[in-house]
Amino acid sequence: MIQYLGENLIAERHAGSKARQDIEKILAEKYSAVTNIVQRKFSSNFQKVQFLFSIKSIKTMHQLLERHPDTLFFVQYPFYFNPVYNYLLKHFIRTHSCVLMVHDVDSLRYKNIGRLHKEVLRLNQAEGIILHNDKMSTFLLQNGLKVPYVNLELFDYLLPGQVPEQNYYLGKEIVFAGNLGKSAFLHRIPGKISALHFSLYGISFPESLKNCPNLSWKGSYTPDEIPYRLEGSFGLVWDGDALDTCNGPMGYYTQFNNPHKLSLYIAAGLPVIVWNKSAIADFVNKYQIGFTVDSLFDISKKVDNLDQETYQIYLRNIARLQKLVITGSFTKKAIQAILERVDLSAREEV
Repeated sequence: MIQYLGENLIAERHAGSKARQDIEKILAEKYSAVTNIVQRKFSSNFQKVQFLFSIKSIKTMHQLLERHPDTLFFVQYPFYFNPVYNYLLKHFIRTHSCVLMVHDVDSLRYKNIGRLHKEVLRLNQAEGIILHNDKMSTFLLQNGLKVPYVNLELFDYLLPGQVPEQNYYLGKEIVFAGNLGKSAFLHRIPGKISALHFSLYGISFPESLKNCPNLSWKGSYTPDEIPYRLEGSFGLVWDGDALDTCNGPMGYYTQFNNPHKLSLYIAAGLPVIVWNKSAIADFVNKYQIGFTVDSLFDISKKVDNLDQETYQIYLRNIARLQKLVITGSFTKKAIQAILERVDLSAREEV
């Protein structure tokens, strides 16, 4: 039998949990959930204790401790719940046959190489894992990964409504969507990059940038709304606090991960600009859906050298990927591939 661990996540006005919610929707099309783990925010320690000792919480903990010897579980990793649930989930993957669907490798994400060995050991407890891309899997193999794996290639971005229209144009209107308060490089744009105009979408727009002539905040939207709201020429994927490179721990991490921001732009049908040393640069070049740069200072000249024919090629190529990403095709393909790699001989499929 094949099942998955369900997650009841907090709904927020950004895409922080959308990838996990989308994967659960895809799993639910074919498999059943053994339980639903609730994510909660608390305003006091009393509320935490009250929740942990509630009937619903005790039932969840019992289900996580119960043995299921003839079942393979899909489990989303890492775990972002309360400490008790996180401990039980670690126990669960040690004592059950699991496929881990990896959203982040935190030791790599925060450049904590000292914890990397411990995290790889945890990944090796699984029956198989689904990783982001070849750069991530190669790094983990070099650092002791031993279990079967497949590469997702791209996170899907499910949309409930019609396909967003491509009302875009070749120009220097750069779209950037995300948690704007965490995007430190935005503070360095005023006075440094005047040839481009940045349209910003997301929460926590810094008040200090309010009067910058080439930065415009377009508002914040739910993950299901924002693909229909983007206006501009290219979607930018960038991290760190510098303009000439992606630096810092998050800039370093872009060399290994698939930012969900890329999936958003593809779901919206918008051509992209990414750092040429990022893991997703290979994906962008392979499918010809935009271009890569070494520095944000290179964008203006790159756009000047583009013609309408090339931009139309980007639009056509990304439209093909758009149909795949909004219907869950990359996740479904990865699930099928990992099931072919793990040993299911002792299990009965649903």
